[in-house]
Amino acid sequence: MDERRVSQRLRTLKGARIIYNSGSSTRDCTIRNLSSGGAKLVMETTVGLPENFSLALEDSSHRFCEVRWRKLTELGVEFTDNKDIVEGILAKDRDPARRFAGFRPITRRF
Repeated sequence: MDERRVSQRLRTLKGARIIYNSGSSTRDCTIRNLSSGGAKLVMETTVGLPENFSLALEDSSHRFCEVRWRKLTELGVEFTDNKDIVEGILAKDRDPARRFAGFRPITRRF
């Protein structure tokens, strides 16, 4: 398979929210890999998502996205706005000490 990415991607596990329909609809997702040019998003289903939307990241920044590929539970998106915003997130992820700093243990009640 040919690699067409311009920038290096970094594997991540970050929560995010897809915002569409002029802000009246949202859907939670997980960012599985991230680069300055785009991301791979994972969610329960991609059915009903538009081709363009805003992605709210954990650090309260937003990225405008355009869908480049789609599977039932995954999306590949290209960021269509200023790419400098995500560079700060990538810098944090490259530092092993900070990579897992915000994680809390998962607990479930049964």
